[in-house]
Amino acid sequence: MSNNEQDDRKPIKPPVKNHPDEKVRSFVEAVASEVPLGGMVVKLAGDLVPTQAQKARTEWEGAISERTNEHSERLDRHAQMTSAKHDTGRH
Repeated sequence: MSNNEQDDRKPIKPPVKNHPDEKVRSFVEAVASEVPLGGMVVKLAGDLVPTQAQKARTEWEGAISERTNEHSERLDRHAQMTSAKHDTGRH
């Protein structure tokens, strides 16, 4: 079994919930929302600087999409193979 096949069988685990980054960011957002224009600055910073939890989720979503696409390709190949075997058996 190749390394790629082994990677295909490894479970894709979702990112950790309630990451400490999220708690810190929530606190900072709450404090900043009390300062004039603070909410706007926090929103801009949130868009430009993702937390570790957001980065982990983005990576997880990418892995899920990639694995789903790989499975779709395998199913398509399998369907083609079974269709070809079925068609040759009819002659």
